[in-house]
Amino acid sequence: MPLFKQGYKIGHIEGGMRSYDRRMPEEVNRVVCDYYSDQVFVYTPLYKERLLKENLASSS
Repeated sequence: MPLFKQGYKIGHIEGGMRSYDRRMPEEVNRVVCDYYSDQVFVYTPLYKERLLKENLASSS
């Protein structure tokens, strides 16, 4: 059973990191993790800007 169904919160540490190459499985995983995480952590202000442009206002 997925952890979120058991009440766990999900965090993504590489928030906003993008290559914009959706053919890469890792790129798809990054985007999905950003959208489904309860809390998103970013490494740089650029990554935060990217998330805000994608309407992910809850980014940290």
